[in-house]
Amino acid sequence: MDKFWQLLGESVIIQGFLAVATTLAVIFLVCVGKPIPQELSGGWLLILGFFFGSKGEVGVRKALQSVVQPSSGSSGAPADEG
Repeated sequence: MDKFWQLLGESVIIQGFLAVATTLAVIFLVCVGKPIPQELSGGWLLILGFFFGSKGEVGVRKALQSVVQPSSGSSGAPADEG
């Protein structure tokens, strides 16, 4: 349950739901043969772009946190190997 609240805090669940819902709406309209409204098409692309962009940002943030963790007793400067 902690993972759910963490994902909700990062709004991954809400973004994913919006991305899936708009994608299903577009697929439904295509299958039925109806034209896709310009607003739905623009909103769909906006939501997908935001979803994948934020997923990339969260991944970069997690990677940086795992790489840049100060160790105790270290000044943060690289050691002199010479």
